[in-house]
Amino acid sequence: EPFGWSVAVGVPLPENTPAGRSIIVLTATWALALLASISLAVWAVGRFTTPLRQLTASVSTLGEGQFQERVAVQTNDEVGMLAASFNAMAESLQMKFDEVKTQGAFIEEVLNSLPLGVAVLDASLVIRKANSTFADIVGKDSAPLAGRKLFEAVGELIGLREVMDDVRRTRRAFVNYSLPLGFAGADGEPETGTKFWDVILWPTTEQGSSSSDLILILSEVSKRVRAEKLATAAFASEKSRAAELGSVIKQMNEGVVIVDARGRYRVNPAAASILGRAPGEFRDGVTALMDDMALHDLQRNKLSPVETPIGRALDHGESVFGEHVLLLRGAVQEERVLEVSVTPLIGEAGKHGDGLVAVFRDITEEVRQHNEVVAAYDRLREHDRLKSAFVANVSHELRTPLNVIIGMCQLLAKDRKLPLAPLQSEAVGRMERNAFALLDLVNDLLEYSRLEAGRAALHLENVDVAEVAKEVIESYDAEAQSKGLNLRTETASGLGFVRTDRNKLTQVLSNLMSNAIKFTPAGEVAITAGPMDDERWYVEVRDSGIGISSDALGYIFERFRQVDDRLTRSYGGVGLGLAITGKIVELLEGEITVESTQGGGSCFRITWPRAARPRTGTGSLVGNSDTSAAHIPNLRARTG
Repeated sequence: EPFGWSVAVGVPLPENTPAGRSIIVLTATWALALLASISLAVWAVGRFTTPLRQLTASVSTLGEGQFQERVAVQTNDEVGMLAASFNAMAESLQMKFDEVKTQGAFIEEVLNSLPLGVAVLDASLVIRKANSTFADIVGKDSAPLAGRKLFEAVGELIGLREVMDDVRRTRRAFVNYSLPLGFAGADGEPETGTKFWDVILWPTTEQGSSSSDLILILSEVSKRVRAEKLATAAFASEKSRAAELGSVIKQMNEGVVIVDARGRYRVNPAAASILGRAPGEFRDGVTALMDDMALHDLQRNKLSPVETPIGRALDHGESVFGEHVLLLRGAVQEERVLEVSVTPLIGEAGKHGDGLVAVFRDITEEVRQHNEVVAAYDRLREHDRLKSAFVANVSHELRTPLNVIIGMCQLLAKDRKLPLAPLQSEAVGRMERNAFALLDLVNDLLEYSRLEAGRAALHLENVDVAEVAKEVIESYDAEAQSKGLNLRTETASGLGFVRTDRNKLTQVLSNLMSNAIKFTPAGEVAITAGPMDDERWYVEVRDSGIGISSDALGYIFERFRQVDDRLTRSYGGVGLGLAITGKIVELLEGEITVESTQGGGSCFRITWPRAARPRTGTGSLVGNSDTSAAHIPNLRARTG
């Protein structure tokens, strides 16, 4: 590379020479050209940099968040295109910002509307954001909570420190249900009563993320906890009752089968014993159970599963009460009689199909005893019939000699050719009276035997009750006058005629009148009658006599019973009058009642139908065996 001195030599040009003038013109031209170039360059640079400076200023304004900033597009060159692009970018940013702002406002509104308390915590457990519900829960304003340490702002959550550290470290969520927490109220005072909260700690990102924010969610569940406690208590109580019920069912002597909606069943020990099976010998399914039971009807016809009480209850929802079936038990086909009751369980929809409860018991011994009782009852009825026939025959045989005795006494008393001496006349009169008394007794026995044997026919006719009552009163007038009694009869005008047996009505009134006069030393005896309604009428015989004790009222209509044995000696009689009266009232479909007090008289009241139905007798005192067996309907079982 050359290095050294340089020598410049200047030679003045001649000014007036052509060469000199040419140089001067050339120099001036170059100078003007240079000046023009510089001016043009300055203008060109200024025209290019001014829009750029404006664009730079707009970028700075946009960076400050003023997304409404725009650049004026002055040219169509590259700078103009850059300005247009900037404006488009600013428009897009403003739209995105408005969208984000709207979404943020929506999220804020949603957070504040949630019934859950939500707080966002950073890595240092500083509250970044808390919704209004969280602030209300902890008793603070939501604005002052932001930027504060969680445990400084909400000291009641200090117990969650270790849990939060663990969640931050492991980035695994934490959920705790029904945690008891007590927060201070808005006035700073602790709230009364324990409240329960569901607490959720949720990391914002998975493990390995740079963010370590936590989301804390609080939800009050005090009502749910109380409801759960009540439900738990109710469940425990129900479980206890179920256990008690199970214990009771297990100890019951009756067999119990419980079937659920799926056809599964349970049997208690008594059911297994009645069916002759061990608990482990039952097959699964209620259909198998019905098939294994092999039930028969009382005619020994085997019932198919759908014909059994359990099958009918399952298929048709039929309730069965006290149905009798036969069970042929074991290999020897031992015959047992079962009484079965089945109740289907009704579901929430009001339809059957939720199972059933069947209760059955072995009544074989009861059936055997019943059959023995029926047989004994039949024998008793036969004996009673024979007794009634004997009494009727004896009574009939006694009437013949009694009639002869009475006739002879009357002939002796009326013989004018050979009149009796006073002593003889008194003796014959006494014989006649006693013979009549004995004849009345025999007639009563014969009448009662007819009624008891069901051979007392009715002769129905239209009867004037007032006339019958008057005749009865007149027939006892002499006896009443001898005792100084007043006899009275009163019949309501609206009664008129009734359809009944005149002789039976007269006999009833005569029996009651005879007793009333017999047991009334002084006072009055009255017969009153009248209508009750369009279908029935009544008659009463009332006296002011010695009355009847309350104990005796229960048996005065029984045969051969009197109120007091001492009265028999004082007043006579054998106790058939009221028994016959009761039978006749029953025969005429009436009802007789008595009101009486000792020393206060008695009132016998009889109600009758206005039109009696044709009937024959009232039957034996020993009832029909078919009627006696009515409490076991359709029962026909063989017992060994």
